[in-house]
Amino acid sequence: MNYGATPFFGVGEYAVDSDYTIMGPVFAAFMFQLSFATTATTIVSGTMAERCNFKSYCIFSLLNTIVYCVPARWVWGPGGFLSTMGCIDIAGSGAVHLLGGVSGYIAAWMLGPRLGRYDNGSDPMPLGNPTSCIVGLFILWWGWLAFNSGSTFGVSGVKWKFAARASVTTMIASIGGGLVGSAWTLRRPGKIFQVMDIVNPILGALVAVGLFAEDDQGAGFSKGHSGLFRGGGFYLLGVQALACVCISTWAVVITFIILWVVNKIIPIRMEPYEELLGADFVEHLVRRRYAGISPVLSALGSHSEVQDITRNAAVIGSSNPAHDIILETIDEISGRRRWKKVRAAATALAVLSSQLKSLAKSRSRNNQINNYNNNEHDVSQSSTQQRNHNESPWNYKDYLGEP
Repeated sequence: MNYGATPFFGVGEYAVDSDYTIMGPVFAAFMFQLSFATTATTIVSGTMAERCNFKSYCIFSLLNTIVYCVPARWVWGPGGFLSTMGCIDIAGSGAVHLLGGVSGYIAAWMLGPRLGRYDNGSDPMPLGNPTSCIVGLFILWWGWLAFNSGSTFGVSGVKWKFAARASVTTMIASIGGGLVGSAWTLRRPGKIFQVMDIVNPILGALVAVGLFAEDDQGAGFSKGHSGLFRGGGFYLLGVQALACVCISTWAVVITFIILWVVNKIIPIRMEPYEELLGADFVEHLVRRRYAGISPVLSALGSHSEVQDITRNAAVIGSSNPAHDIILETIDEISGRRRWKKVRAAATALAVLSSQLKSLAKSRSRNNQINNYNNNEHDVSQSSTQQRNHNESPWNYKDYLGEP
């Protein structure tokens, strides 16, 4: 659908059987476009994480290929209406990343936030695994090199020269972004260096490098235009803005329609108890022993009148005892059918929340008594302060040792 006879929708080149003379360009173009299509879908997955029904997402991912192919035709296909007007998209900034970002926004809006996400404000969520974040940065880094250099569509003739130049420019830009981000942390009180202080600037620099593009002088990649800061002119800016509007409008409309239809067949949102247990376990029966359960305790903290099926479970001896209780409870009921197992485990979480609160209050009271015995105040004043302290709200994070 990326190619064909019409300027808006590729028609006429399905199931192409290439011969020996053209199989190289045909297969190479297919693989390159396939990588773009999967990238556009992957962008959306991040906005639907931890609350989207897995089966619904699989259906959406398959249909989302259509969402990508149509704008790709507009921008890259021979005779595409945006391409004819002079629109330039070297490595998928519009047809891939803008499309995926807008589709992800619509998907997140239709799904809604995670349970309890904004109960305590809208501050960004802390990183679940900073190491994985850094690994993801390097994966994107190498992917960007492949996209930028691969957009020359070959290494024959003069193409290899432009591919090499694109690689060097991409690398220098990312290094500059990382250096600026690192220097910016010196302005922060305490000069604390956080992981995202290096990740976001590098990714931002990889995006911004296109503003300084130069005309390729006849190779045909930039269509005779330079970047905005290199003399591209207002016509190019207007065409690029039109492309953004067209791609965004398409993404909003078609993503909403696809998700609305899928939701009528299979609900796109997980059940609350499934979300609390986590998609890893509910959808794939993957248990993570050291996963934090702060969102679970926060969401289930008001539930107390449930059957105690964790009465004999130990709460000490692990770096995350609360989650160990959940796992033991799941093991006890593993002989039942899956949906019963999930519901019973959710009930165990509710009981666990109440038990941990009582235990933490008891420990807090004992610790405070010991502290006050070492104080110079008399016994009566210590008792008064102790009662006032016990009446203050309890934070389960203090017990679990979480930040």
